[in-house]
Amino acid sequence: MKRFLDGWGFERGMGYHLVQPPSIVLVRSLSQIMEMSIIESLRIKFEALVPYMNEKLRRLWAASEAVALGEDGIELVVFATGIGAKTVKEGIKELQEPLSSVAIVAPSTRLRKPGGGRKSYDTIFDNFDQVRQFLTEQGFQLQGV
Repeated sequence: MKRFLDGWGFERGMGYHLVQPPSIVLVRSLSQIMEMSIIESLRIKFEALVPYMNEKLRRLWAASEAVALGEDGIELVVFATGIGAKTVKEGIKELQEPLSSVAIVAPSTRLRKPGGGRKSYDTIFDNFDQVRQFLTEQGFQLQGV
């Protein structure tokens, strides 16, 4: 076993961690392992959302992720998504602007079609009095109404 590990950084005191088979990837520290998992997480989220995002939303999403990640956020987002660093920085500037100066892209945030959702109270109880009168005429006793 020792001969297999020789030359791969597993000598005593080297501090290497093996992530995948030696011929593919060697990681030097725990922080590199953490960065790799952050990058993979960003990549998965980005690939899931990108078909639904326009240019502005991509820029703002990347900026918000970079801000949330802190010091190396821009670098990690750029590496994970392929979005340019300049674009991410522009997005951060946009996020820092007050909402009053931001142009509103979509005046309505409604996603449902008109008529979707629960019926209004007026629609439901519009003919309640007529139904109650009909039922009492038929001999039904209504309790609590």
